Amino acid sequence: MSSPNLQKLEIGSFAADDNIDPLAPELFKVEDLLDNALKRLRVVKMKISHKEEVKPELEFIKFLLAESVVLEKMFIQPAEGADAGEGFKILKEITRFKRSSSEAEILFLDPEDATEC
Repeated sequence: MSSPNLQKLEIGSFAADDNIDPLAPELFKVEDLLDNALKRLRVVKMKISHKEEVKPELEFIKFLLAESVVLEKMFIQPAEGADAGEGFKILKEITRFKRSSSEAEILFLDPEDATEC
């Protein structure tokens, strides 16, 4: 809401210890607060952590795809050392998420790819 003209979002996650609370799922359901908040978001670059539990990251990706009506590209890169099989499972799940933008392209990058997305 404080950045209505946001067009590019680059975000990473880290392996949190048990003392840090994950994102509250209720946050993504507050439609009144978030209505029109992502109307200009075009590019998302996201690095996901190397840990067993990636559900919070997947929920955030699902939220971004559902709410970003002009999204053009979403780059997702697992952390270095991530298992290829696990990456494939994540990719399969992400491609099933509903997208508000008919133009949204999801690019799943290799964990060791050092190039900029």
